[in-house]
Amino acid sequence: MLDQNCNEVSSDTDPLDPYKAIGIHFTHYQRLMTAAKSMENRLRAQCLSVRSIKGEELDDAKKHLKGDLAKLAADVRKVRGTTIKPDTPRVMSEADMMLGAMQAGIDPVLFFIELHRYSIEKYKDTTGTAIETAVKALPIAKWVLDIKGAGLKSTGLLIGALGGPMYPKYACPARVWKRMGLSVLSDGTAQRKIAGDKELAIEAGFSPQRRSIMHNIGESLVKGNQTGSKAKDNVERLTYSKMYFERKQYEVEMSPKLPAWHVNKRAMRYMEKQYLKNMFNEWKRLYNGGEC
Repeated sequence: MLDQNCNEVSSDTDPLDPYKAIGIHFTHYQRLMTAAKSMENRLRAQCLSVRSIKGEELDDAKKHLKGDLAKLAADVRKVRGTTIKPDTPRVMSEADMMLGAMQAGIDPVLFFIELHRYSIEKYKDTTGTAIETAVKALPIAKWVLDIKGAGLKSTGLLIGALGGPMYPKYACPARVWKRMGLSVLSDGTAQRKIAGDKELAIEAGFSPQRRSIMHNIGESLVKGNQTGSKAKDNVERLTYSKMYFERKQYEVEMSPKLPAWHVNKRAMRYMEKQYLKNMFNEWKRLYNGGEC
């Protein structure tokens, strides 16, 4: 077995504790996210450019963009699946795939960008699985798995964003809220990205990436923290989903003129903060009980 420095270590001992493993995988995952987004943006621009060269107006090209991207992704997977052979060097595989793409009438530039975007996404999925495996080794995993809508990968990303265990690294839930972009600033407004006021920006300490992780957790809880089926009209909302909808109703009653999107954001923030608070309390209980 190799450690993170590629040195041989005994296979009967774990060279990396789960928190260190999560930290390493989290860094890779964030970089892959950035790379995938960059590739996606390049792909969109190239698709529009191809249609523009053919004489289409930009607005018309944008209408076809979603369909073009979906077809391209399907074509690349098809060509990739029919040309890659076992034990074939990577350079030869890419050459064979490019030849197959040209024979299939696929734009070579679009094919090349989509091929690499696909490879990054697959590597990202592998890294996500490694994060889940590391989180399974933590005592908090059982608490997470008992909550419908919560997941091990999102918990691992949360731990990576926090820089380690929630407790005792953070003294109270409010500090976790601040780290994840959910606190209230001294001027009474929600924590956010601030431009033009250096002192307030430093106080905010806002990270869009960390806030995005928490937003995704919240979305998953709203949609997944329930039983039954909407189609069968027998949905039963559980703790966090129920909390979200009850908070929405409260916000509407308190501020009837508030736009729907604002009501949604307030209710989501409230539910996300309660989730983090409950996780913090469970983490503290496990730590004080000697399980962490």
